[in-house]
Amino acid sequence: MTIHSDIEGYLLLLLSMYPVLVVLCLGMSLAFYGVLMRKTAITLIVAAIAIGVSGWSYS
Repeated sequence: MTIHSDIEGYLLLLLSMYPVLVVLCLGMSLAFYGVLMRKTAITLIVAAIAIGVSGWSYS
């Protein structure tokens, strides 16, 4: 695999560690839900789903 730009390399790095990012987003969403920031918690859950799907399709 050839990396053509810095952005592409950074995205490949992020997608290769997608399980860590999913757990991070889920943990932060629980923390935000606990302090009554429901919109932020929902946004983080949606981000976790998006990261999980894109990481799963990458690997």
